[in-house]
Amino acid sequence: MIHEITDKQPRPNPTLTTNPLLNFCSRNIRNATKIQPDSMGASQNVRLGRDFHLLNIAQFLGAFNDNVFKLFLIYALIGIKGEEAMSSINHLAGAVFVLPFLLFASSAGFLSGKLRKQTIIKQIKLVELAIMSAGGLAFYFQSEWGLYTVLFLMAAQSAFFGPAKLGIIPELLPSQALSKANGWQQAFVFMAIVLGTGLVPVFSRIADGQFHWASLFCIAISFIGWLLACGIRSTEPSGTSQSWHINPLSGVYKTF
Repeated sequence: MIHEITDKQPRPNPTLTTNPLLNFCSRNIRNATKIQPDSMGASQNVRLGRDFHLLNIAQFLGAFNDNVFKLFLIYALIGIKGEEAMSSINHLAGAVFVLPFLLFASSAGFLSGKLRKQTIIKQIKLVELAIMSAGGLAFYFQSEWGLYTVLFLMAAQSAFFGPAKLGIIPELLPSQALSKANGWQQAFVFMAIVLGTGLVPVFSRIADGQFHWASLFCIAISFIGWLLACGIRSTEPSGTSQSWHINPLSGVYKTF
């Protein structure tokens, strides 16, 4: 009889404690971590569409070009100035590449809100083509400051490309597709960095110091990126209340 009574008694819930605050937190954590299969399946099955894939490949080619050209420049300058200058070349090239992102970040965001982002992307890709052509001439004449100038301009066009690239995604895709799109975009960026870094030594051996011939590869990549950008659907500008600063550093100062 005693065994029957004890068997029928309810067993205590191991997730509950005598502390009501801990019980409340535990219930909310379990509710917050529940996976909704319907919404998860809808996010996985959504199609990203032709426009996003064109944008993603175009930005992949741009990131690939940035890394390839920067490493071509470092290799060329080491060939001109000697291996003893390798450290100073690396430091100066890194500083020149980063500086435009600090100077033009505010202006790039302002333009991205005021103008059609597809127009910005298309024009920036055309500018990239012109910059890569100028880089070929700088390689041919072995101009140190010409190469650094081209590197600065290349980073500047990347700084203006970034806000338009990121801002157009919500205009091309529904909200449930944004997580998937961001994942694909980040994967392609890292892939471009890895491939660019890995292929430059191979291209350098093939070019055998003739980097103006190797730069033709960058020009071709820029041209393909521009063609892809021309195929992206145009969207209406989102509009922005941000004011444009004549002094580019004022926007950076306000951000900090």
